[in-house]
Amino acid sequence: LGTFSGGMKQRFGIVQALLGDPRLLVVDEPTLGLDDVAAVRVVSLLERLAAEGTALLVATHDPRLQLRTARVVQHPAETVAASSPSESALLDRGAVWALVHPRGGGELGRQWYLDGKLQQKRNTFTDTIACVEHLVAECWGHPDKVAIRGASAGGLLVGACVTMRPDLFRAAVAEVPFVDVVTTMSDPSLPLTVTEWEEWGDPRSEPFASYIASYSPYDNTVAMEYPALFITAGLNDPRVSYHEPAKWIARIRNMRTNDATLLMWCEMGAGHGGPS
Repeated sequence: LGTFSGGMKQRFGIVQALLGDPRLLVVDEPTLGLDDVAAVRVVSLLERLAAEGTALLVATHDPRLQLRTARVVQHPAETVAASSPSESALLDRGAVWALVHPRGGGELGRQWYLDGKLQQKRNTFTDTIACVEHLVAECWGHPDKVAIRGASAGGLLVGACVTMRPDLFRAAVAEVPFVDVVTTMSDPSLPLTVTEWEEWGDPRSEPFASYIASYSPYDNTVAMEYPALFITAGLNDPRVSYHEPAKWIARIRNMRTNDATLLMWCEMGAGHGGPS
């Protein structure tokens, strides 16, 4: 291989991978670093394999890589650069990692954010559920293997999703999750409650009382089967008090009808984001 040109190395590697008779051949950046001539040769090989019935999934940043008969995932460089070591470890183990941008986040503009706050907050959770359903429908995953992870308000997202649609997930990781929304947002003595009314609404009166209660994970934990859960907390957390995840996991233990793994880890020397 040391004497092969770049394009030859890529083509040899692809053919070598086929010797294992994979059900799906995943090819990552097959034209990286190649000139136009070598890139065309690699693309031609992939086209031929796809035409012969090989199931191909190609991930690339290269706009030159366009295949008519295989699935090509184009992703911006910053997506890969922003991934954490834990996400990279999952990818190394063959997992598929999906980053969801539901309404309520600001990634897709101001209106996208506004469409997921106050009395539109449920859009955040239903958008995420719709993304999971799409991934499953497109054969990127299966409910028996899908996991979801989020922290803080993202932990609320995890809690809301697993209480709304527990059948979609095999496991969930909720880090310092904001899961007792009604109680916390009803207590103006807490550090963030009053300033956060603009985001969630004040549940001490309608219409926010009923609306927040409709998605708050603690209030919607009922007798049914739940996925395996790993929940974290920080003893010194000033934003999401440790009692929120603690009382939620206690309620799940009491209400659930199955015995999936259910764990809580409380950092005794940590705040909201780490040691404090």
